[in-house]
Amino acid sequence: MITHIIHGSDIPKTLTEALQKQLTAASGILKFTFNTVDDRHLYRADGGTPLEDLFEAGSRFRQANRIADRDFVIVLTEYPNAQNFYASLNPVDTRSGFVHAGDWEFYIDCARELPIAFTIVNLLVAYHTCPTFDAMYDFLHHRPIGCANDLC
Repeated sequence: MITHIIHGSDIPKTLTEALQKQLTAASGILKFTFNTVDDRHLYRADGGTPLEDLFEAGSRFRQANRIADRDFVIVLTEYPNAQNFYASLNPVDTRSGFVHAGDWEFYIDCARELPIAFTIVNLLVAYHTCPTFDAMYDFLHHRPIGCANDLC
């Protein structure tokens, strides 16, 4: 299984290199690639990028690059989205999602690649925990106090 992490020009190379180092620190079945994409259509200046636009960017990348159905596509963005979510899988295609890479310094005092890498892996675990988005959302977000994506 390969997780294709796609990002625009907002994500510095130093961050992708640090993430690659964190995500591949242990050997195993998870593989990660980083791909820069054209992001002109992806971000709104007001910080209100709709989640659908993030999910669509992942879908376009999947189709254009003939990504295998078993593989994941994660959009990594520095910019906030309309719902101010830090991460989500696509309700229609749960092997695609996004992670917000910005603003971690307001929540945790560490190198920012650490919570971003955690959140990427957390999306993969979430997918493998429940068969559908509705079941995943209910199981991982509503029953516990807080959410795995909130680092509670």
